[in-house]
Amino acid sequence: MYTLKHRTTFRGRPNNAVRSEGLRVTVNSRGSIYINNISWQALGCPEAVELMFDQGRRVIGLKPVDAWQPNSFPVRHKTQSTGKVIHANPFCVHFAIRPLRTAIFNQAHIDEDGVMSLPLDSITAVSTGSR
Repeated sequence: MYTLKHRTTFRGRPNNAVRSEGLRVTVNSRGSIYINNISWQALGCPEAVELMFDQGRRVIGLKPVDAWQPNSFPVRHKTQSTGKVIHANPFCVHFAIRPLRTAIFNQAHIDEDGVMSLPLDSITAVSTGSR
């Protein structure tokens, strides 16, 4: 009889679990952060965000800001989709955030200050990677 002594629980969920309801945020290997329309609305429909990183806890923060502010990253509308994209490659390179594949944040939430927290310890790969 075989028993699983050294097992790892998969901390993901089905790909379609939050497509139409709830916050859905992903990051890809090129440093692009994608947010669904519900996430964008929950942030207050910002034109731009400030990117923050808590290195000790490994949590990315998205804070809505005006597009003219010096550290702002534009929130761009995706073509043929209601989702939005933030081209965050300089941020990801600086903090060595490099997923090998597109990954979803399973525990994205917005705090009382309106900052979206994206814990890197809760990501799950949702693509097969480069072809």
